[in-house]
Amino acid sequence: VSRLPLQGPAVSKLHDAVLAGDWKEVGDVLVSLQLPPESLGECLFAFRRQQYLELLEARKTQEAITHLQAQITPLGIDRGVLHALTSLVVFTDPEELHRHARWEGPTPAERGRVLEELRSHIPRSILLPNNRLETLVCQALKHQVEQCSRYNSTEPWLDLLADCTSDSNSLPDKTVHLLDLHQDEVWYLQFSNGGTQLATASKDKTVIVWDLSQSEPTVRHTLRGHEDSVSFVSFSPDDRVLLSCGNDYIIKQWSMDTGLMVREYKGHTKAVTAMSWMPDGKQFVSAGYCKKIFVWHLDESEAVTTWHGERFCDMAVSKDGRRMVTISPERKIKIFSMPDKQEIGCVTESESITSICLSDDGRHVLVNISSESKPEVHLWDLEEMMLSQRYRGHRQARYVIRSCFGGARNSLVICGSEDSLVYVWHRATGALLARLSGHAGTINSVAWTPAKGGLLASVSDDNTVRLWGSGGPQQQ
Repeated sequence: VSRLPLQGPAVSKLHDAVLAGDWKEVGDVLVSLQLPPESLGECLFAFRRQQYLELLEARKTQEAITHLQAQITPLGIDRGVLHALTSLVVFTDPEELHRHARWEGPTPAERGRVLEELRSHIPRSILLPNNRLETLVCQALKHQVEQCSRYNSTEPWLDLLADCTSDSNSLPDKTVHLLDLHQDEVWYLQFSNGGTQLATASKDKTVIVWDLSQSEPTVRHTLRGHEDSVSFVSFSPDDRVLLSCGNDYIIKQWSMDTGLMVREYKGHTKAVTAMSWMPDGKQFVSAGYCKKIFVWHLDESEAVTTWHGERFCDMAVSKDGRRMVTISPERKIKIFSMPDKQEIGCVTESESITSICLSDDGRHVLVNISSESKPEVHLWDLEEMMLSQRYRGHRQARYVIRSCFGGARNSLVICGSEDSLVYVWHRATGALLARLSGHAGTINSVAWTPAKGGLLASVSDDNTVRLWGSGGPQQQ
């Protein structure tokens, strides 16, 4: 272990003196540090206030008054603060003093707060920020994991003496289940929040809800009632309700307990392209090609709010309900604050945009770019309004294809392709890690759940759903 000190002897003295209540030593050390005048004044007030209160606590009233006049008043503090300190002299009962001063007493916790106050005014060149070494170690370990393209584990990497390494078999590279009950192309899918159900939406006008709670997937519900292709589904936050929509312009609410339709929501006059729940599970948002966004209450068939805009190809609301992201045929990614609907950001892409996937924290969004020559998936940082990474190799020129975040730490980006392969990239570096074969048609959508150690699902124009797990030889 290194014997290099983390701070100089003067700072160590300051630390010990504050916690011991040796206020003369605290003052001497602060003066010796040669702080800027403003910082020195703030520090002197912080510890002298504590000293004053401790004198009052010890019922040394005359000594406290002398200290206030000689040591605090000359600092030129705000007259209101000075008056408040003076008024505390009348409280001889410690509990009354604590309550009116909002102070716990001469405790280690209060003296620790004084020390933290002093730290905030002492330059970093003199005093290292608190827990700085721990922060640097955590940053180093995080960097190790981010640079290890195959680290797909929920366990933290804790070895600073070796570079992060991982077995490639941790990637979801093997078909573990093939589900083939749809009668036409499968366009969309979503895992339930608990990971025990999977809903798949098809051109055959049905939604199948699969039960994944056992070793073998089974059909829990087959939902019929749409008059045209179903292109989107969404589980409520508690997984008790499923919404479905598509090319018949109607949104349907289904009970996951019974498999029965509960309510229809009519308002869109063209295909509904996306739906997203608000955090309370009582309201949801829908968007479509009719240039409208609706906010619905689950128990009401009429929209609560109608929002006019442009043709919306896709839309997502962050899990905290504070941000909504939309895309349009005009190649624009727009960010709105919720619920006031104010546009707070806009980015224009150079090629056609077909879909988005919003990260769990709402800060990043994956954007699928359709192009004959160079289709890409882009990762945008919505806080910095910056393109963070590009993912290349797949094919997308004609169809709507959706990507998703995946992996134990959301360290993967996964996408379907028109060449019948699933592509897996390392999120941080953009490196292509795997191309998964098995489908016999365009792969329209993919989804990930951390349940069961991590499970990937994909749906395709070959009418099938594939579930992928780890452990097999990597398919290239």
